[in-house]
Amino acid sequence: MSGTLISSDIDFEAKGKHTGYLRMPHSVHRSAYPPTLLRGLGYSPEESAKLIELQAAFDAPYAWVFTSGGGGAVSPEILALTERGIKRLLHSTGMLPAYKPDAANGTRELTIADSVIAYDNGLFEPYHRVENEVENGDVAGVINFPETPWRTPVPLTFQQGGMVLCQRVPGLAERGDCLFQVAKDLQA
Repeated sequence: MSGTLISSDIDFEAKGKHTGYLRMPHSVHRSAYPPTLLRGLGYSPEESAKLIELQAAFDAPYAWVFTSGGGGAVSPEILALTERGIKRLLHSTGMLPAYKPDAANGTRELTIADSVIAYDNGLFEPYHRVENEVENGDVAGVINFPETPWRTPVPLTFQQGGMVLCQRVPGLAERGDCLFQVAKDLQA
Protein backbone atom coordinates (compact mmCIF):
# COMPACT_ATOMS: atom_id res chain seq x y z
CA MET A 1 0.00 0.00 0.00
CA SER A 2 1.37 3.40 -0.78
CA GLY A 3 0.67 6.16 1.74
CA THR A 4 0.49 3.83 4.72
CA LEU A 5 -2.47 4.64 6.96
CA ILE A 6 -1.48 2.52 9.93
CA SER A 7 1.87 2.71 11.69
CA SER A 8 2.85 -0.73 12.91
CA ASP A 9 5.47 -3.46 12.65
CA ILE A 10 3.89 -4.74 9.41
CA ASP A 11 5.84 -4.16 6.19
CA PHE A 12 3.01 -2.71 4.09
CA GLU A 13 5.40 -2.16 1.19
CA ALA A 14 6.39 -5.85 0.88
CA LYS A 15 6.10 -7.40 -2.56
CA GLY A 16 4.91 -10.88 -3.46
CA LYS A 17 1.87 -12.69 -2.09
CA HIS A 18 -0.95 -10.45 -0.87
CA THR A 19 -0.73 -11.60 2.73
CA GLY A 20 0.57 -8.70 4.82
CA TYR A 21 -2.33 -6.27 4.95
CA LEU A 22 -5.88 -5.44 5.95
CA ARG A 23 -8.50 -4.07 3.56
CA MET A 24 -11.52 -2.19 4.78
CA PRO A 25 -15.02 -3.74 4.58
CA HIS A 26 -16.37 -3.75 1.06
CA SER A 27 -18.87 -5.07 -1.38
CA VAL A 28 -17.69 -6.22 -4.81
CA HIS A 29 -18.99 -4.82 -8.12
CA ARG A 30 -22.17 -6.68 -9.19
CA SER A 31 -22.03 -8.72 -6.00
CA ALA A 32 -23.22 -8.25 -2.44
CA TYR A 33 -21.18 -9.05 0.67
CA PRO A 34 -21.99 -8.49 4.33
CA PRO A 35 -19.62 -6.04 6.05
CA THR A 36 -16.38 -8.01 5.79
CA LEU A 37 -12.79 -7.14 6.62
CA LEU A 38 -10.30 -8.72 4.23
CA ARG A 39 -7.14 -9.95 5.95
CA GLY A 40 -4.01 -11.63 4.67
CA LEU A 41 -2.22 -14.39 6.57
CA GLY A 42 1.01 -12.47 7.21
CA TYR A 43 4.61 -13.21 6.21
CA SER A 44 5.75 -14.29 9.68
CA PRO A 45 4.20 -15.38 12.97
CA GLU A 46 4.81 -11.86 14.33
CA GLU A 47 3.13 -10.19 11.36
CA SER A 48 0.20 -12.63 11.53
CA ALA A 49 -0.25 -11.85 15.22
CA LYS A 50 -0.23 -8.10 14.50
CA LEU A 51 -2.80 -8.49 11.71
CA ILE A 52 -5.05 -10.47 14.05
CA GLU A 53 -4.61 -7.77 16.73
CA LEU A 54 -5.57 -5.05 14.21
CA GLN A 55 -8.51 -7.18 13.03
CA ALA A 56 -9.76 -7.47 16.62
CA ALA A 57 -9.41 -3.71 17.09
CA PHE A 58 -11.38 -3.05 13.88
CA ASP A 59 -14.16 -5.41 15.10
CA ALA A 60 -15.94 -6.13 11.80
CA PRO A 61 -18.63 -8.85 11.94
CA TYR A 62 -16.67 -11.03 9.50
CA ALA A 63 -13.04 -11.34 8.38
CA TRP A 64 -12.24 -13.07 5.10
CA VAL A 65 -8.71 -14.44 5.44
CA PHE A 66 -7.45 -14.56 1.88
CA THR A 67 -4.61 -14.20 -0.62
CA SER A 68 -6.44 -12.49 -3.51
CA GLY A 69 -8.24 -9.19 -4.11
CA GLY A 70 -11.62 -7.78 -5.10
CA GLY A 71 -13.34 -4.60 -6.18
CA GLY A 72 -15.63 -2.24 -4.37
CA ALA A 73 -18.97 -0.59 -3.83
CA VAL A 74 -20.15 1.08 -0.62
CA SER A 75 -23.43 0.93 1.30
CA PRO A 76 -24.37 3.15 4.28
CA GLU A 77 -23.92 0.15 6.61
CA ILE A 78 -20.43 -0.56 5.28
CA LEU A 79 -19.48 3.14 5.45
CA ALA A 80 -20.59 3.38 9.11
CA LEU A 81 -18.78 0.14 9.99
CA THR A 82 -15.62 1.37 8.23
CA GLU A 83 -15.65 4.69 10.10
CA ARG A 84 -16.15 2.89 13.43
CA GLY A 85 -13.46 0.33 12.59
CA ILE A 86 -10.88 2.92 11.54
CA LYS A 87 -11.41 4.86 14.77
CA ARG A 88 -11.09 1.65 16.81
CA LEU A 89 -7.97 0.63 14.87
CA LEU A 90 -6.32 4.05 15.26
CA HIS A 91 -7.12 3.99 18.98
CA SER A 92 -5.58 0.50 19.35
CA THR A 93 -2.33 1.69 17.76
CA GLY A 94 -2.16 4.79 20.00
CA MET A 95 -2.89 7.22 17.18
CA LEU A 96 -6.31 8.29 18.51
CA PRO A 97 -5.86 8.13 22.30
CA ALA A 98 -8.88 10.30 23.22
CA TYR A 99 -11.33 8.04 21.38
CA LYS A 100 -13.37 5.77 23.65
CA PRO A 101 -14.32 2.65 21.66
CA ASP A 102 -17.62 0.93 22.28
CA ALA A 103 -17.70 -2.75 23.27
CA ALA A 104 -16.30 -5.17 20.70
CA ASN A 105 -18.79 -7.37 18.88
CA GLY A 106 -16.25 -9.98 17.75
CA THR A 107 -15.29 -11.14 14.27
CA ARG A 108 -16.03 -14.47 12.58
CA GLU A 109 -12.98 -15.49 10.49
CA LEU A 110 -13.92 -17.07 7.17
CA THR A 111 -12.26 -18.56 4.11
CA ILE A 112 -13.82 -19.44 0.75
CA ALA A 113 -15.07 -23.03 0.47
CA ASP A 114 -17.08 -22.90 -2.78
CA SER A 115 -17.91 -20.72 -5.76
CA VAL A 116 -21.03 -21.21 -7.89
CA ILE A 117 -20.26 -20.37 -11.52
CA ALA A 118 -22.70 -19.78 -14.40
CA TYR A 119 -22.31 -22.36 -17.16
CA ASP A 120 -24.93 -20.69 -19.38
CA ASN A 121 -25.83 -17.15 -20.44
CA GLY A 122 -29.20 -16.12 -19.04
CA LEU A 123 -31.13 -14.41 -16.27
CA PHE A 124 -29.72 -15.31 -12.83
CA GLU A 125 -32.39 -15.95 -10.18
CA PRO A 126 -30.82 -16.52 -6.73
CA TYR A 127 -32.58 -18.64 -4.10
CA HIS A 128 -30.29 -17.58 -1.25
CA ARG A 129 -29.02 -14.29 0.17
CA VAL A 130 -25.81 -13.11 1.78
CA GLU A 131 -25.29 -14.57 5.28
CA ASN A 132 -27.63 -17.56 4.64
CA GLU A 133 -26.24 -20.89 5.85
CA VAL A 134 -26.34 -23.50 3.06
CA GLU A 135 -25.58 -27.21 2.72
CA ASN A 136 -23.79 -29.25 0.06
CA GLY A 137 -26.33 -29.97 -2.70
CA ASP A 138 -28.71 -27.10 -1.89
CA VAL A 139 -30.07 -25.38 -4.98
CA ALA A 140 -28.41 -21.97 -5.09
CA GLY A 141 -30.66 -20.57 -7.82
CA VAL A 142 -31.39 -20.98 -11.50
CA ILE A 143 -30.42 -19.54 -14.85
CA ASN A 144 -33.56 -18.59 -16.81
CA PHE A 145 -33.67 -18.06 -20.56
CA PRO A 146 -35.99 -15.10 -21.34
CA GLU A 147 -35.22 -15.27 -25.08
CA THR A 148 -36.31 -18.93 -25.14
CA PRO A 149 -38.98 -19.08 -22.39
CA TRP A 150 -39.90 -22.68 -23.23
CA ARG A 151 -36.40 -23.77 -22.18
CA THR A 152 -36.26 -25.28 -18.69
CA PRO A 153 -34.30 -23.14 -16.20
CA VAL A 154 -30.90 -24.62 -15.28
CA PRO A 155 -30.48 -25.21 -11.54
CA LEU A 156 -27.22 -24.26 -9.81
CA THR A 157 -26.13 -26.16 -6.70
CA PHE A 158 -23.71 -25.53 -3.87
CA GLN A 159 -20.87 -28.07 -3.77
CA GLN A 160 -19.90 -27.18 -0.17
CA GLY A 161 -21.85 -26.06 2.87
CA GLY A 162 -21.19 -22.84 4.76
CA MET A 163 -22.28 -19.21 4.85
CA VAL A 164 -23.12 -17.30 1.67
CA LEU A 165 -20.43 -14.62 1.74
CA CYS A 166 -21.08 -13.21 -1.73
CA GLN A 167 -24.08 -13.21 -4.04
CA ARG A 168 -24.07 -11.67 -7.49
CA VAL A 169 -26.82 -9.14 -8.07
CA PRO A 170 -29.78 -10.81 -9.82
CA GLY A 171 -29.85 -10.08 -13.53
CA LEU A 172 -28.17 -11.16 -16.73
CA ALA A 173 -25.25 -13.51 -16.20
CA GLU A 174 -22.73 -14.82 -18.67
CA ARG A 175 -20.99 -18.17 -18.76
CA GLY A 176 -18.08 -18.01 -16.29
CA ASP A 177 -19.61 -15.38 -13.97
CA CYS A 178 -19.24 -16.10 -10.27
CA LEU A 179 -22.76 -16.08 -8.83
CA PHE A 180 -22.10 -17.08 -5.21
CA GLN A 181 -19.17 -17.58 -2.89
CA VAL A 182 -19.65 -19.77 0.15
CA ALA A 183 -17.34 -19.37 3.13
CA LYS A 184 -16.52 -21.67 6.01
CA ASP A 185 -14.97 -20.84 9.34
CA LEU A 186 -11.19 -20.55 9.23
CA GLN A 187 -9.66 -23.42 11.16
CA ALA A 188 -6.88 -22.20 13.45
